[in-house]
Amino acid sequence: MKILIITRGVPTENNPLNGNFEMTQALALKKMGHEVIVAAIGYRAPNPKYLLRIMDDIRMKHYIQSGIHIYKKYCLSLPSRFIRVLNSNIMAKILIDLYEEIVKTHGKPDIAHAHYLSISSAAVVLKKKYALPLVCTEHWSRMNMENLPNGLYRLGKGTYPFVDRVIAVSQSLAHKIHTNFHVECTVIYNMVDSSFFDKSCLRIMQCEHFKFISVGHLIYPKGHDILIKAFSKANLGEYVTLSIVGAGIEEKNLRKLIRQLGLTERVFLLGLKNKEEVRDLLLQSDAFVLTSRKETFGVVYIEAMAKGLPVIATACGGPEEFVNENNGLLVPVNDVESTAEALVEMYSGSDMYDKSAISEYCMANFSEKEIVRKIVEVYNDVLIREQ
Repeated sequence: MKILIITRGVPTENNPLNGNFEMTQALALKKMGHEVIVAAIGYRAPNPKYLLRIMDDIRMKHYIQSGIHIYKKYCLSLPSRFIRVLNSNIMAKILIDLYEEIVKTHGKPDIAHAHYLSISSAAVVLKKKYALPLVCTEHWSRMNMENLPNGLYRLGKGTYPFVDRVIAVSQSLAHKIHTNFHVECTVIYNMVDSSFFDKSCLRIMQCEHFKFISVGHLIYPKGHDILIKAFSKANLGEYVTLSIVGAGIEEKNLRKLIRQLGLTERVFLLGLKNKEEVRDLLLQSDAFVLTSRKETFGVVYIEAMAKGLPVIATACGGPEEFVNENNGLLVPVNDVESTAEALVEMYSGSDMYDKSAISEYCMANFSEKEIVRKIVEVYNDVLIREQ
């Protein structure tokens, strides 16, 4: 099957998380024998400081990455959230340019698969213009909000009902989309990169030193402030540390909080890391914890579980569907006290978790093979209905 994956970008050395979910999926589909082409579209803020880089990004580029043809072009973003639809129309024009170039070289795809609402809205224009079957996957945590902003509501109303199938990455997100837009979703979870599964590399617990690890952008929705306060309150001693992987606008505030709580020797902000570095850090850790205020799924939890780590997660919209008594603990959102208690419980009872069983559960439910099987089932169903 010839599949066009439409993304918000592709991972680079400078930005390893950009388009990470989409590229992982594209590589897995290719591995299973499908022909995969990626069209990457997105925004660049008109910042004079980065003028040369911006001018380079808004030119169409074609290159091969990990055996997949990538066609990429960005546009300058308009600054106001009130013109979200206009931004979408600009991206649709760029996507049409990319698509026509792709068809010249590779022929017409059998199906297109767009990720995230802003990209899917542009892909709807492509579907209508070229009669191209279209699937979209929604990952965006903003679509899981209780009160959706009017701009996003209008964009969703002009997108979800017009694609052939909507995939949501959690039951919670599927319910929200159905409630807001009256569209039934197929639930397919995010996959774990196969490189995270290696039973020979499961960490053996250390006698004294115990390492908690957290991975996530340093932004308010990830709740790192709650985690740091809870870690302080748990008071687990000098041999227990917390490492936080990620970068973002809250870094300055989090460093200040760490200093105020006297945790500079036990809580470490490690900055942005690529997939291989995250994998190695998980291997050196004993338990994973992330106290997000909202998640649609939370792929970092299952990456940790793939390495056999028990997890502490918040009941924030995604983790409730896969965290259970055999692989971790759930705590309420924004609850320092409960999180501190969970840290103590995890530290004192971590040897009760079966690392191999945690990894096997993850393999059975979130491996590339299992998730690709479900995605291809959706593709085949859409194509049969199109005949």
